Parts: sequence; structure tokens; C-alpha cells
Amino acid sequence: MNEDTIVREIATQLSLLEADGTLMEMDSLTVLDFVTEIERRIGKTVPTIHIRRSNFESVAAITALLRELKAA
Repeated sequence: MNEDTIVREIATQLSLLEADGTLMEMDSLTVLDFVTEIERRIGKTVPTIHIRRSNFESVAAITALLRELKAA
């Protein structure tokens, strides 16, 4: 499964996708829920340094983060 699909599935699970496919703005607790689900799915911990607003402001940003984490 590719990274974009994983991100969209998590966003859907957390009811964060708008009808047009864009990501709703997340508060800090929702970001932590997203991080927890990423970690569960890829079996790796998201380093604290990567948990910042810019990495969770869009599907593309989260997808890029996920690619980086999977490559590490």
C-alpha cells in the first residue's frame, strides 16, 4: 500500500477529510491520534522532532513524512 493511500485511510478513519479530499485542520490531540495510527501501521516510532504543524497541515505533507519515515 502506498503512503498516500495510508494517509487518506487514516484521515478518513479520524473523520478528517473534507468532501473535496483536503485535510481538515487538526488540533494537537488529533495530531497525536494521527501519529499513533501511523506508528501502528508502519511499525516505527515517529520521532518527536517530526511532530510539528508543518508536517500535518496537508495530505501531501503527511505523505512526505511517511515516505521519509519508511525510508529510514
